[in-house]
Amino acid sequence: GAASINHWWPWPRKNVVMCFDAALDYADLLEGSDSWNGEVPAALADELTRRIRVRMTEIMAEIRGEQAPDGYWDYRTMSRVKEA
Repeated sequence: GAASINHWWPWPRKNVVMCFDAALDYADLLEGSDSWNGEVPAALADELTRRIRVRMTEIMAEIRGEQAPDGYWDYRTMSRVKEA
């Protein structure tokens, strides 16, 4: 669900929308975690990051009531990148 919270500050008020979602399943990424020796493989961390980014994009599109742009914003290149 989402809730709008009005904050009172000396500058103009802003509506803040908060949202929570169902737990993101990443159990498949934890397979073999006993052999990681305390270090998560970069490929698995990247995949979890991608899943979170995709879900957050879906949620933001739902909140805004509009379709999300294709791809994602890459801050390193300061450009929109298509999913591979």
